Amino acid sequence: MSLPKVEESIREIQQAEIPLDIPFSSEALARTRLDFAQRCFTNAQELTRLMDQKANYILAAVGLLTAALGSLASRALEITPDANWLWLKPAGAVFTVAYMLIAFATIYNATRVYIATPHSLRPRTSAPGLLFPLMLLERFRTDTGPDEELYFDKLSVLTPKDILRDYSNQIVEISNIYQSKQRRINLSIGLFRGLIGCWIITLLLLLAIIVLSH
Repeated sequence: MSLPKVEESIREIQQAEIPLDIPFSSEALARTRLDFAQRCFTNAQELTRLMDQKANYILAAVGLLTAALGSLASRALEITPDANWLWLKPAGAVFTVAYMLIAFATIYNATRVYIATPHSLRPRTSAPGLLFPLMLLERFRTDTGPDEELYFDKLSVLTPKDILRDYSNQIVEISNIYQSKQRRINLSIGLFRGLIGCWIITLLLLLAIIVLSH
């Protein structure tokens, strides 16, 4: 076939109207649903990990600011400024304490992001419970402890519907955890903004104590 005819055939295919209501076979539809559920599950996990990363950044930034301010404060608060600037030392001490309180509140809220909250929505869900480690250890156990055979027996008779139910349970659970983490991160970011303002004022006061004491 010549090149012009190939290009003409390609244009005809591109311009052809492809019907969107092509019926799926039951197997293809089940596979599509499972693939979609897996993508949703992975996306929810990645969003939750993003909240953990943001908490890491906040904690690292607070650590750097605190280390820099602490080094300066240990020097400045030991100095007695000139008589006209005596008020700088108590003002610097007050703002240093205020900074430490805000820093503590920021660290406290940021670290709460790491708190594990298993099956917080439906602890008695009808999902098979094959995905989440704590749930499967709770369900597939005997008097002597977790039982691998019980888990294997359930896994052996698993149906696509059971898989979708397990995925849906965990997607909703992870989304709930994400929402909780997001609230804590937003609060931590708000506190961190106030912390930066307090850090700048405290830094200026401490520098003024050092400069005006000479």
